[in-house]
This record gives sequence, structure tokens and C-alpha cells, in this order.
Amino acid sequence: MDIMLRVCGLGILTAIVALILKRDNAALGSLLSAACCVMLGVTAIQILQPVIEFLQTLQQTAGLNSNLMTPLLKCIGIGLLTQIATAICQDAGQAAVAKMVELCGGVLALYLSLPLLTAVLSLLNQMTGG
Repeated sequence: MDIMLRVCGLGILTAIVALILKRDNAALGSLLSAACCVMLGVTAIQILQPVIEFLQTLQQTAGLNSNLMTPLLKCIGIGLLTQIATAICQDAGQAAVAKMVELCGGVLALYLSLPLLTAVLSLLNQMTGG
């Protein structure tokens, strides 16, 4: 919770200062926003690291096939990257591009989940004897 309060505080403070700076110096305001995004991105990666380690431990402990775990991790990555790219496109005033990035991200996540869906179908066939 403490980390999220800091993240929100930094985001709001940066937004306010960047808005003030953009009146006089648009480039400096954009640079401040980009620096904040990098800092928050690094924070997100640091927070995500234990989750990735847990999923690897889960995979090893449960004996899960990496062919099933890899699509899950890729879908998570695609979701996060899609959110970031969409926000950047929207901030640039390109709402239509942002929507297409969302669409492509969703379709790609669905495509990458096919091995998981195939495994579920195979399991169902085994259970029903079909």
C-alpha cells in the first residue's frame, strides 16, 4: 500500500508540474513526464520480479510443462505493454490508434493462449473418453 501511495503521489505531482511547465516550455514538460514514466516503469518491474519468481517456483513444484506456463507469462506481458502503448497513443491525441493497439493486443493474447486452450480441450477429451 505504501508503494502505491508513493506511485500515485509521484504521478499526480508530475502531472501537475508538467502541466504548469508545458505552458512555458512544452519540451521540458514532456521530458519530465517521460522521466516519471521511466521511474514508475522501473518500480513496476521491481514489484513484478517476485511474482515472476513465484510463477517459476510454482512451475517447478507442480511439474508444469513450460509450454503451458510460457503463454501465460507472454499474455501478461502483452497486456501490460498494450496498456502502456495505448496510454501513450491517447496522450498523443491518437485515440483511433490507441483502440487498434488494444485490439491487436487482445487478439495476440488470444492467439498466444491457444496452447493453453488446446491443453484444456485435450484434458476434457480424456475425461469424457472422447
